[in-house]
Amino acid sequence: MLRDLRRAFRGLIAQPAFTLTAVITLALGVGVNALMLDVLDRLLIRPPSGVHDPQQVSRIYFSPAQGQGAYFSKTSEPDFLDLEAGLKARVDAMATFMGEQLSLGRGSSARLLHVVDYSDRYFDVLGLLPAIGVLPGRGAGTPPDAAVISHALWVQAFAGAPDVLGRALRLGTQTFTIVGVAPKGFTGIDFDPTDVWLPIDMRGPLRFSGWREQRGNFSQDVIARIKPGVSRSEIETLATTIYGREHHTSWDTGMRLVAGDLLLSRAPGANPVIDVALWVTAVSGLVLLIGCANVGGLLLVRGISRSRESAVKAALGASKWRLVREVLAEALLLGLAAGALAVILVIWADRSVPNLFADGLWQSMEIFDYRIAGLAALVSFIAVVLLSIIPVLRLAVSTQLLAGRHVDMHRGYSLALDGLLAGQVALTLPLLVGAGLFAISFRQARHQDIGLDIDHMVVVSTNLFEDGEPQRNHDVHRAIQQRLAQLPQVEAAALVMTVPLQGGMAFAMDIPDEVPGEGREGPYINAVDPSYLKAAGIRLVAGRPFLDQDNHSGAHRVALINQAMARERWGGKPVVGRCLYIYDRKTECVEVIGVIADAWLFPGRSQVPAFLVPIEPFRALSTSRGVIVRTAGQPEAVLNQVRHEAQAAGVNLPYVDVFPLADVLFTMLRPWKLGASMFIAFATLALLISAVGLAGTIAYAVGRRRRELGVRKALGAQSPHLVRVVLRRSVVVVIAGALIGLVGAYAAAGTMKSMLFGIEPNDWRVFAVAAAALFLVSILAAALPARRATLVDPAELLRAE
Repeated sequence: MLRDLRRAFRGLIAQPAFTLTAVITLALGVGVNALMLDVLDRLLIRPPSGVHDPQQVSRIYFSPAQGQGAYFSKTSEPDFLDLEAGLKARVDAMATFMGEQLSLGRGSSARLLHVVDYSDRYFDVLGLLPAIGVLPGRGAGTPPDAAVISHALWVQAFAGAPDVLGRALRLGTQTFTIVGVAPKGFTGIDFDPTDVWLPIDMRGPLRFSGWREQRGNFSQDVIARIKPGVSRSEIETLATTIYGREHHTSWDTGMRLVAGDLLLSRAPGANPVIDVALWVTAVSGLVLLIGCANVGGLLLVRGISRSRESAVKAALGASKWRLVREVLAEALLLGLAAGALAVILVIWADRSVPNLFADGLWQSMEIFDYRIAGLAALVSFIAVVLLSIIPVLRLAVSTQLLAGRHVDMHRGYSLALDGLLAGQVALTLPLLVGAGLFAISFRQARHQDIGLDIDHMVVVSTNLFEDGEPQRNHDVHRAIQQRLAQLPQVEAAALVMTVPLQGGMAFAMDIPDEVPGEGREGPYINAVDPSYLKAAGIRLVAGRPFLDQDNHSGAHRVALINQAMARERWGGKPVVGRCLYIYDRKTECVEVIGVIADAWLFPGRSQVPAFLVPIEPFRALSTSRGVIVRTAGQPEAVLNQVRHEAQAAGVNLPYVDVFPLADVLFTMLRPWKLGASMFIAFATLALLISAVGLAGTIAYAVGRRRRELGVRKALGAQSPHLVRVVLRRSVVVVIAGALIGLVGAYAAAGTMKSMLFGIEPNDWRVFAVAAAALFLVSILAAALPARRATLVDPAELLRAE
């Protein structure tokens, strides 16, 4: 066997073009499949590291109107206490948690931490074991201010010192005592890696007014460890009954509770990112099939081209088993080389590709799972061994290997090669169609009119509100706004109560002469500077904008309403000069002075009634603040300077968060961006592999028909005629494969409708462009080796014969 391997190694080295093509092609096919399997493993299969018996842990979801609507996972403290008491006999432990961001340190050295506020039994539900110290829970005896830090933060901020236990940790306006370090690899149960866990009893009252009493305060996720032998359906039935006892409003009547999976990516209901990930994984399988077909063709060509060599060896006494062993030894080496290269490619891609699927997912897990690496190597080996079966069978049944038999090296095309080539073309076309559909979807979604010019918008905010300094929040953000307005790269800067795309606040309204209606949403209010319209790129449709004299505490109260509010509340009648009252008519009339275009308050929703008021007269409405900055150039070019100026606006400020507003939109566009990126990458790869396979087949055909082509040239055939002779059958094969691919693409596209935006799945233009591109690339790939037919020297060829 060692002799066979050495001989196979020398043979592969002697033909580097064949070896490199086969290894790279197969490695790419296996690599993309291993990468996508790793993605799905992390998204849908692998539980958070360190969780004990994760199958028994459930996250509680809520579905309005008996499941007819979107699922959500938040509830209130009173509702949780009811559920905990009612489910006590069926669960070992229940807990709640909620996320936030807090600044560690102040000034330029501050850093933003991802924090989870936990209830008493949080760590009991998860069954974690600490790296050092203890984790709060039943019998732990920890103080009420107990903080747990992640293993990564322990290493980065405390150098892994064992005496970290008992140290004080100041976050916001509160000080906590570090009692334990989470196990290595555990960074929470959501995608964003958690740095610190803080007691919810200390953070909840500070963050939400009426946190303990109000049932409408939906802020906490619920998790439960179900007792062995208790089914999730039993938990769902009882939990739904308990919840319904206290909820009788029109919104939550009929609410159904679902005991879902701990993984947020496996939440009930539609998840477009997961749907696209599953599709992309299936697509990666096509890439592997195309690569296998390509390598199979190469191995078949190699076996046929070595027919004379095999016959000579047989005549010298080599048995068929000896010849078969040589083929298998080459397959083994090719499989090992392709597997090793596939692992390298996946480890490299693991750093850049996966964040398309979920922010923070790959930072919170190990770089690469050895199981996937082993699978990549195993699939490579199996694929090459299976593909070598055709050459092996050919050797086994060949009669030309018998001594004295004539070996014909000039027989026509191989039907097996034609089939492999047509299969590559047929599998490539659906990938090109999918790439076109998702690319157009992403472009349509990216350039839809959202009423905001977000390409040059930057959001600036700091964490004083969460840190417990709400009254200082306004003054600090005003100072930030004034500093940033002086920068030459800034065209406008506005202080706002609520950042666009981040939601809004609604208050009770009294609107005289409004059109009656039931079940209305909003209207939502935002308090802003007069420069807000310019900073946000919002159009004024009627009336006048805010002026500086409108924006001081004693000014006459005025408002700008959006078109949706004008339509809904006044039926499209003229609205300038009308009054509206916040809360009731005991307050001062707010005069409508203009109408602005509809713009997104929430991602994906622009037709939401809303209005703007000047921020200084209405500063008491809310303590939340942010600054919107419109930059002259690309936002990314000024982020560092904006953060530096904002940080210098106050003494010892918490971490100042600065980010382009487009990042918020891109999060919403993730499914289409993901589909476009991965489909285009895989389609390009498949097209390249198919082109290489076609070029190799044509090169083989030219080599087999050199005698025929030499005779034709000797009889006067011109170069264009020789090229047509070589290409004729290949063109037929490409067309046949393309027709089969069109049928497959049409059938697959119909199932993608829910994942597309602004385009029908069976748009004939996409199919036509994809087919034309595939045909053009195929012909160009075939034309290069076909040109060799014109270089045949008849005299030299016939002398050699």
